[in-house]
Amino acid sequence: MKAKEQRARALDFAWRLCFKGHPRLTENRKQRLWDEIESFIVYCFELGATAGWEDNPKGHDYPCDLFPDHFEEYDVTGREFEREKENRFYSMAQAICRSAFDAVSGFPGGVFGYKIGDLKLMYEGRIPRWINNGWVRLKDSSPVNLNAMPDEEHIAI
Repeated sequence: MKAKEQRARALDFAWRLCFKGHPRLTENRKQRLWDEIESFIVYCFELGATAGWEDNPKGHDYPCDLFPDHFEEYDVTGREFEREKENRFYSMAQAICRSAFDAVSGFPGGVFGYKIGDLKLMYEGRIPRWINNGWVRLKDSSPVNLNAMPDEEHIAI
């Protein structure tokens, strides 16, 4: 897959996960997340990051290494906050960005906390082939058809 197509798919996947995969977020929160996520993904692809969250064939930093600096203002790690008031923005942005890079790299599975139904919701009931092709059973590495799995099945994306 060419870099231009990977970028388009990463942006599409991230947008769908942001706006459709988190139905309980307010529209303002979704938009704020999306603005930051879109900027980060575009920046990574401009640096040549096309092979995944932890890979960059052009020798630049990996997206996972670039993320903390790009989202520094939202990182509350090491700061003292009451549990109820901790900022979840950083974690959500990281999960969405990683999921998008992993999905287009063909090596999904780095982010836990989602169900098959979340992916189906993102794609109007039918997960596209380019996402479905990357999945295998842990037991025997045989291919898995995500569209045939029950919506309540937990999945790492």
